[in-house]
Amino acid sequence: MKLRGSAMASLHDFLASSYQREHVSLLGRASIALLPILDFLAREGFSKKIALPSFLCPSPLAAICEAEWEPYFCDVSLVDGNVSSFEIDKAVAAGVNVFFLVHLFGNPNSATARLLEIQKTKKIFVIEDACQALGAWHNGKPCGTFGDVSLFSFGHTKTIDVKGGGAALTDELLLKEYIDSFDFKNSSLLRIPTDVSGYFYAAQKAFFADPDHSPAHFSGLVDIYRQSLGRSWNESWVDPILERLGHLEKVVALRREKQQLYREGLQGIVPLEWSENASPWRYAFRVPGLSWDQQRQLSEAVRAVGTNLSNWYYPTHWMYGTHGSHLEWTSQFSREIFQLWLDDDTDFEMVNQNIKTFNEAYQRFHG
Repeated sequence: MKLRGSAMASLHDFLASSYQREHVSLLGRASIALLPILDFLAREGFSKKIALPSFLCPSPLAAICEAEWEPYFCDVSLVDGNVSSFEIDKAVAAGVNVFFLVHLFGNPNSATARLLEIQKTKKIFVIEDACQALGAWHNGKPCGTFGDVSLFSFGHTKTIDVKGGGAALTDELLLKEYIDSFDFKNSSLLRIPTDVSGYFYAAQKAFFADPDHSPAHFSGLVDIYRQSLGRSWNESWVDPILERLGHLEKVVALRREKQQLYREGLQGIVPLEWSENASPWRYAFRVPGLSWDQQRQLSEAVRAVGTNLSNWYYPTHWMYGTHGSHLEWTSQFSREIFQLWLDDDTDFEMVNQNIKTFNEAYQRFHG
């Protein structure tokens, strides 16, 4: 995308200097950047297989499938939901040389160092997903500075939410030029947008109606997500992104304060192991030992009194059609996970009310 005007140049310069990168590409959404990135890597001789967490937003998987790459799903840790060093080593042993490194929920991935260590002796390419981690730091550096290319999002519910837009940052000029010149019009990513939510909720309804709760009800859902990824960069996003980037430290500090309130006030939960330098997307925690039905019942009890609560995500490998037992931690994490809001629209009074509501629902649930 050719930069035009002082505001566009300012956004480019801010991102490049903040994340110590030479080149910035702006796109309609972050996940669509995977299409030119993976095409570029295939031309560079990388095997068309990419390691990614089995627990994350389905959009990256949809783009990976659209690029006709094979996903290699890594199990996640119950401690923080991120992929561990052990899983990275397994993927390397399986011959994977492209990794999608995710900082889940804005929590820096502690296995980052292991992946960078492997890069010293093997040809490994790292695509860093910092979409939920804007403002997070790890080992003295901001998240988004560790990958060969790093992705940020300014879309729905992100730390900076202007309802759309993403950025790909890299030091590799040829890759930046390839992203900017990529012809998305030849991709089915730019089809007429599909109502993904309708298909998703239909699959969810069938899943809970099935006494066996078969993951097969979600199988193939990734093909629906593939039809909804298309979006072009909108220059009207530039000014609000710049304005909010200027207040990023304050925004993250407030989120951390709200996170601490949740941690101190919620009962019956297992908090994730959060880095003190995280930029929490939502306050995520587990209620251990729940079945799928119990998670749903508790969630509905909380929502019934008007509290926003989510359980993202269902295992992503289900949507691809892989139901392997080797990803058992992901399934457990998914059925025990809860998230409560701590965004700009959630003030401290609301946080305290959310704590009260959840605790009362939890006590009734176990009463």
